[in-house]
Amino acid sequence: MDIENMKENKNPNKKMLSLDDIIENLSRAKENGQSVYYDYDLDGKTIRLFSDDIDADKAYMEVYGITREEFAQKSAEQMDSLARSILEDEGIDEKIPEWEKSGEEIIFPEKHEAWKNFVDEATSSLYRGPEVMATLAIMEELETGKPIEAVLESIKNNRLTRDYDRVSQYVFQFSNRGPEFLENITPPDKMTPELMLAIENQKRTNSELDQKHSKEIPTK
Repeated sequence: MDIENMKENKNPNKKMLSLDDIIENLSRAKENGQSVYYDYDLDGKTIRLFSDDIDADKAYMEVYGITREEFAQKSAEQMDSLARSILEDEGIDEKIPEWEKSGEEIIFPEKHEAWKNFVDEATSSLYRGPEVMATLAIMEELETGKPIEAVLESIKNNRLTRDYDRVSQYVFQFSNRGPEFLENITPPDKMTPELMLAIENQKRTNSELDQKHSKEIPTK
């Protein structure tokens, strides 16, 4: 992230950074002798973190009231609890065709087979539903046509969609607006030339598919 934007907190296109990304950026600024801060928003509350005294556990304590290790353990336990609740749902097998159909309705036909394979593989693991449900939740929100900022705001409090790393690649692969989504959640320092090229290539592919299927719609 641009240091001046961190210092002034005025970046109009600020990415949705994770707390770990913010800690890393502030630590880098501290190493470079720069005194900057970042305002971290959580549930309507703003916590200001400074590079001068940045420390991972201290930052997690200020934001979440627990250390980073405790936060990771708690997150794993919550995910496990969610997975177990899904496993206990006797209707899980009936949901698989529903998830396949829901995805097919909002993606290009050329991706239907790959989507079905993803759903089958994701529901064959211990966590039989979260990845699919999170991917669908984000894709459906993107399909509303809202500006990307509004989409990110809508999904940020959904516990299933918080871990972007787990689902962002699936959204990128399948959603018609997947490249736009990945482009906006990737911190600048993680936007490698290879990733930029992949995003541009996927944008081009989706544009071509969109034009193809738009021509197939009969006019009245």
